[in-house]
Amino acid sequence: MRYRTSIAAVLGILALCAPPASAQARGAGRLAELVHGLTVTPRVLIVGAHPDDADPELIAWLARGHMVETGYLSLTRGESGQNYLSADVGSFLGAVRTEESIAARGIDGGQQFFTRAYDFGFARNVADVFKQWPRDSLLGDVVTVIRSFRPQVLVLAFNDSVSDGNGQHDATIALVRDAFNYAGDTVRFPAATYGAAWEPAALYRHGGTLRINASEYNPVLGETYADIALESLAEHRSQGLVGLAGSSPSRRPVVLLSREVSRAGADSSRSIFDGIDTSFARLGRGAGPADTMAMNGFVAYADSARQVLDVAHPASAVHYLALAARFAYEARKSMVWCRRPAAVTLLAPEVDRRCTAAELDRDASIDIARERVTEALLLAAGVDVRATADQELLALKDTITVSVELHNHGSVPVTLGDVFVDGVFVTPTRHVVVAPDSVGRAFAAVHEIPDARPWWFGQVVHGLFAASDVSIDGLTRTADLPTLHSVSSVAMPEELRRVSDATVVVTVDGVSVTTSAGPITFRNANPLIGVQERPVSGVPAVTLSFPRGLEWVAAHTKVERTERLSIESFSNVAKRFRLQIVLPGGLHLDVPPESVTLAPRERREVFLRVHGMLDSGRVAFGAAGHGPGGLYGGLYIEGFQGVEYPHIPPIRVFRSSGFWLQTVNVTVPPRLTVAYVPGPGDDIALALRDIGITVTTMTAEELPAADLSYYKTLVIGPRAFDAYPALAAQRARVLDFARQGGTVVMLQQEFPLAGAPYPLGLQVPRERVTSPNAPVTVLDAKARLLTWPNRMRDSDWVAWSGERAAFVPSTVEAHYTEYLEMHDPEQPANRNTLLSARVGKGTFVYTSLSLQRQITLGVPGALRLLVNMLCAGQSAEPRP
Repeated sequence: MRYRTSIAAVLGILALCAPPASAQARGAGRLAELVHGLTVTPRVLIVGAHPDDADPELIAWLARGHMVETGYLSLTRGESGQNYLSADVGSFLGAVRTEESIAARGIDGGQQFFTRAYDFGFARNVADVFKQWPRDSLLGDVVTVIRSFRPQVLVLAFNDSVSDGNGQHDATIALVRDAFNYAGDTVRFPAATYGAAWEPAALYRHGGTLRINASEYNPVLGETYADIALESLAEHRSQGLVGLAGSSPSRRPVVLLSREVSRAGADSSRSIFDGIDTSFARLGRGAGPADTMAMNGFVAYADSARQVLDVAHPASAVHYLALAARFAYEARKSMVWCRRPAAVTLLAPEVDRRCTAAELDRDASIDIARERVTEALLLAAGVDVRATADQELLALKDTITVSVELHNHGSVPVTLGDVFVDGVFVTPTRHVVVAPDSVGRAFAAVHEIPDARPWWFGQVVHGLFAASDVSIDGLTRTADLPTLHSVSSVAMPEELRRVSDATVVVTVDGVSVTTSAGPITFRNANPLIGVQERPVSGVPAVTLSFPRGLEWVAAHTKVERTERLSIESFSNVAKRFRLQIVLPGGLHLDVPPESVTLAPRERREVFLRVHGMLDSGRVAFGAAGHGPGGLYGGLYIEGFQGVEYPHIPPIRVFRSSGFWLQTVNVTVPPRLTVAYVPGPGDDIALALRDIGITVTTMTAEELPAADLSYYKTLVIGPRAFDAYPALAAQRARVLDFARQGGTVVMLQQEFPLAGAPYPLGLQVPRERVTSPNAPVTVLDAKARLLTWPNRMRDSDWVAWSGERAAFVPSTVEAHYTEYLEMHDPEQPANRNTLLSARVGKGTFVYTSLSLQRQITLGVPGALRLLVNMLCAGQSAEPRP
C-alpha cells in the first residue's frame, strides 16, 4: 500500500474516528448497554485526591447501570504511596497507578482524568497542602477538566463533616467547591487558556439522604454494580488489595449523597438529577432546522432499535441502528464544533467560534450519541476491527507492515472502505465486501511511531508537572504529521491517549460509519505475565541502560565492583558504534571498551570492572554510544526502564544511560551477617550489599525452613507483616531468634503489633511525622544505637524526602527504650519513632521512620542509622 498524505486525509480521520469497545466490555451485555443508552446524555464528574479515592460503586451504577457519561478526576497519580508489586516509587509508581486507573475505568465504565499535581505525601491540613501545591494553578487544572467534560453534576469523593485527617482530601474539597463557583468565570480563567465556560448545575458530596443502591442486580451482565465495583477496585494491585480478601461482593451496596450547592433549585431526595433537564429533547432548543431534523431522526430510530433488540439475535437491531447512525453523523456534521477533546471530533469552519452554553451541551451530547451508536451498530452486525504488527517495538526510521483486519461474525455482508493508519490514508485497490464469517484486510507500511513515554513524566516544579498540550483526538503525532488542533493535556481522558491508530470506514446496511481499532498491537506471550495485546511503540535504534538508578558506595574505602551495562538494538539493520564510559573522578576501568557491533535486534551485556576510591557526595557514572544515525545527531545516550505486570500494559520510562553513585561515610563491623525478609517493593537489601554487608534475602514462605543460626541479624522489611499473611505465623520463630541472642530489626509496619514482642499502643488515625524537615531531638546522646558503629550527627537528618515517619505508636510499654523525639508543628511530642527492647539474650528494634524511601532516594543518614540498628545486639569489635 502507498501513503497519500494530505490535510484532507487528516481532517477525515479527526472527523470520523470513534473509540473501540474495551476488552472488558463486549458482546451482548455491552450491546444492551449501548442501545439502551443511545439517548442518555447527562454527565457526572467525580473528583478525588488519589487514584484509589474513586467511587467505583457510584461510577458503575451511573455508567454501567444507567449509561450516564461518568468521569473520575484524580488530583494526583498516587506517587507517594506504597508499592506492593516492585521497588518502583515516585513518578514510576505514578505511571503504574495511571495504568491501573485506566484498567479500573474499563471495568466500571468511567473516564479517567488527572491534574498535574504530584503526590508529595500525607499532609495534616489544607494549609500544609497549599504550601506544596500552588492553589490557583491547580484550581485552573480542575476548571479545565470541568470545561472539557462539561458535567451537569459534580460529586466530591469525600464528606468533610467527618474529616479523615488527610489534608490532601480536605484540599480537594476546597478546590472542587471553588471550581464549581469559577468554572463559568472567563475573567479569572480565560476561555483561550482554560476552555469555554461551563457551569455545572449541582454539587454533591458523600454522606446524606440520597440513596444510590449499588446492590441492584443487572440480569444481562449477571452481577450487581457493587460486584463490578469490586472488580474495578481489584485493578489497583500496586496498593496491595489489603482488606479485600474477605470483602463481600456488595462491599458498599448503598452510596449516600447530599446536594451541597445547586443551580437547579429542586429537591434532590429522589434523583441525583432532580431539577436538571437531562432529556434528549433539550438539545433541540435553539438548534437550527437541519440539526433538529437530524436529532429527531436519531431519537426515532434509536427508540425503534430498543424495541426490537434481542441480545440472542443482535442482527434484529442492525437496520434501525444503521438509520440512527446516519442521523447521528448528519447531526454532528451540521452542528458547530466546540473543541471538546474526544475520539470523535469535527474540524468545522466554526472551530474558533465562541460557543453558547446550549451549543456546548449539544456538542458533547452528540459526540457521545454518535460514539455509542457506531459501537452498537458494529457489535450488532458482528464486526470486529483489529490492527496488528509482527513486532512490538519499532526503531526510529525503521518500517513495519501493519495488517488491518475486519472480521465479519454477523449474518449479512459488510464493506471495508477507506483505511487510515496514524492519520495517513492507506489507498486500497478497492473497497472490500466482507461476507459473513470471513475477513477483509488492508496493509500499510508504517514508520516513525512515537515512543510511549508518559506525557506528564518529568521535572516537578512547585508541586506540579509541567503544563503541555495534546492533539484534540489524543493521538501522539510525529514531525511528519503535525498536530493541527490541540488542547490542554489535563483535558484529555487518559484512555484516549495513544501513539498509533488504525481507523476504517465500514458500510453496514447501506450506512457508512467510521471506527477506530485503537492502537496497533502486538500479541506477546510470556509464561509469567500471560498473553497480552500490547500497543506497538517507538524506541531509539540502540539503548544503553544500567539496572539501577542509584547505587551506594562507602566513602574513602577501596572500591572494586562490576557494573552491568545492557546494550540493545531495536533496529532491523546492524549497528556499529564506539562505546564511551563516563567515570567519576577516583574510579578507573580495568579494560576500557572499544567499538560495539550489534546484529539486528541483538541484546548484549557488557561487564565493566571498576576500581578506585570516592570521596563524599553523589557522582554520575554513564555510558554513551557514538555512531552515525544515532539519536541526537549520532549519539546513543538513552535507555528505558520497563515496568511489566500482568494486569496492565507495559510501561516504559525513558532515562539517560547512566546512574548515580551515592557515597556514604559508614563503618560496617566485620562478620555482620544479615537475613532479610523484604517487604513489597523493598530493595534495601541491595543498598546493604553495596556497602559490603553480607545479606541473604528470603521470602516469608522460605523463612520457616531457613537456618537462622548463621546470621547475627534478622530484618523484617517495611510492610512485610501487612502484605504477607504467612509471616504472622512466624512471629514466635522470629522472636525466638532474638531470645537466642540474635538481633531482630522490624521496619515500618502499619500493624507493628503483628511482630512486636511487647504491646504498642496505636491510635486511629495512626500517628505520623509528615514534614521531612521536622526537628529531631536525640533523647540520649550516648545511646549505643545512635553512636556505634556510626555516630549519628545533625547532618544525618537533613535532606529527607516525604514523611519522616508513618504508623508511629502512640504509647509503648516500659520494656522499650526510646531514642528520638520528633513531631510536626503544632502536634504533640512523640518519642516512639525508634524503639528497642531486650528479648531474652537478644535485641528487638522497631522503627516507623521511612528508611526505605530515604535509602531509595540516596539519603546517607538513613543508611547510617540502619547499619547501627543491624548492629544493635552485636558486641563492639575493632575493625581490622
